[in-house]
Amino acid sequence: MLKKLFLLFILLFALVGCDNNFKYDSPKAKEKFLMKLMENNTDMKLQKEYRDILLDLQEKAQTNEEASKQLNEWQEAQLKISKEYLKKMNL
Repeated sequence: MLKKLFLLFILLFALVGCDNNFKYDSPKAKEKFLMKLMENNTDMKLQKEYRDILLDLQEKAQTNEEASKQLNEWQEAQLKISKEYLKKMNL
């Protein structure tokens, strides 16, 4: 019985350790972050965070399909927010 519990614990630990931890995993969260970045374009902390996210995803995307998907979502969100922001500025 103790051996089974130990194996279950090891299995759960391994599953948790294999999880991809993306800070902004939903498209809405990405868009919200990008809108905040565009509104506060002098905030160096936000710019660094965005640059670090993209660099990390670009590196991981070569071997990880989920990272590639996340990178594509960031690019799509960037295009969408840029278009919306330009429309807002032209009004």
